[in-house]
Amino acid sequence: MSETCLEGCAAKTQTVGFIPGVILFICFVAAIGAALGIVLTADKYYPSQSISSINTFTSTYVPSTSRNIISTSSVSRYITAAMITTPATTMKSGWSNTGSMNSTRYVHTASILANGKILVTGGQNFFEGVLNSAELYDSSSRIWTSTGSMISRRLFHAASLLSNGKVLVTGGRDSPNSFNSTELYDPSTGVWIRTSNMIYARSSHTASVLTNGRVLVAGGYNNSNSLRIWTLTGNMNYVRSSHTASVLTNGKVLVSGGYVNGIRINSAELYDPSTGVWTVAASMKYVRNDHTASVLANGQVLIAGGLNGTDVLETTELYTP
Repeated sequence: MSETCLEGCAAKTQTVGFIPGVILFICFVAAIGAALGIVLTADKYYPSQSISSINTFTSTYVPSTSRNIISTSSVSRYITAAMITTPATTMKSGWSNTGSMNSTRYVHTASILANGKILVTGGQNFFEGVLNSAELYDSSSRIWTSTGSMISRRLFHAASLLSNGKVLVTGGRDSPNSFNSTELYDPSTGVWIRTSNMIYARSSHTASVLTNGRVLVAGGYNNSNSLRIWTLTGNMNYVRSSHTASVLTNGKVLVSGGYVNGIRINSAELYDPSTGVWTVAASMKYVRNDHTASVLANGQVLIAGGLNGTDVLETTELYTP
């Protein structure tokens, strides 16, 4: 998906709103130009102390409750509702409503903190535009509370929970251009601070925390130059954005699907942190972007939903390393 599509058409008539697996179809022509900026490179971040990839669909697993907290938006308007899904292994499966967020938002991020709370950051709505606000969800009380706002307004950014308990937010955009700035959230204080910039400005990228504590940032859109403070690693084999990145149990990173030059793709590839090299993996059965990829307890990866350029998908498939 192109963020130019979103920026250029947000204030205009839209045939479809952006919710998990739904895109602004009216803007496909505008997206082609922006696709020329799709980033092939990947960066690694070395935290001084030390999401998982993130997509526009925010489903966050809470280990203490064995539940997923899912925030949603609607086609005709943006809503603050959140729902809980419960696996059948713990109790009767199904959905139930939970507390509403304080702000309507979409293309935001959601990260589970070490204390079990869920941090939601940024995004956009039609009332306030691009947001820098953040809020916390308490799974025990099912209540959302505001926390410190980010320094920059962001959408199409990525958020990664580091081993020191802090949350690293990278890139995104609040205008036609992506940016390379990053910031850290400290749950103990609720305060955000600036940290080193990425080498490339990018949005709609993925950011994966590796087993060695480094953060692998891959793909996305790039519209501007940036400073050389991050360390480059090997390039992916295919340009892509709106893809997923999943850290496997063997420490490698699986990247799947995405969008390039107006075309959805089904290719997948693996990144080996020990060598910095990407290798082509088996392709998915279906082309898709803006989907989700969840690493299961048995090591398999569940790919679900997304877009194929014509329809919103309900199909799922499993990847076995």
